[in-house]
Amino acid sequence: QGKVIKVLPNGVIIEIEPEVTAFCNISEISWNFVDNIEDVIKEGDIVHFQILNIDTVNKKIRVSIRKAIPNPWENFAKVHKEGDVVKAKIIKFVEKGYIGLCESIEVYIPKSQVYENLNLGDEIDGKIIKLEQQKDIYKVIVSPKAYDNPIATQKEQDKDFGKVSMEVNISDESEKQKQNTDGTVGGKK
Repeated sequence: QGKVIKVLPNGVIIEIEPEVTAFCNISEISWNFVDNIEDVIKEGDIVHFQILNIDTVNKKIRVSIRKAIPNPWENFAKVHKEGDVVKAKIIKFVEKGYIGLCESIEVYIPKSQVYENLNLGDEIDGKIIKLEQQKDIYKVIVSPKAYDNPIATQKEQDKDFGKVSMEVNISDESEKQKQNTDGTVGGKK
């Protein structure tokens, strides 16, 4: 463990012991995306870390804070699958949607998958429509529309608008009710 002695735009400097420091890059601070370091870590914080690299020539030590804690994504991926319903709290706005906090991980909620604009702090129920992993990166997309109306969401995803097929059963009684050319229905005036 060590003490954060300086916060920089791209990471933090940690004092391991007097006159021995290490650098932790912004990407190694948290398992979630860090936009502003000071929202996550402050000068004076005591942190646990894992050593990534010791450069004896340049006398530099690189560490990872996130690798010293369990990866919440791995547990989430073990417990959940596509189609599961989860609850998320809106914590951030992004260009095409929202970022929600769900079981300590960040999930993406596209604007196209919500009925109305959301506010910071709003809680939504949604269905996981995408859950994938690429190396250390997980992508989770949650859709309130899929939770409320899976058929409508599927139509949007298929992008097959305007194509509707319908099967109609006509009973014998309605067959008799054909309109005559003189304006009568079924022979009655």
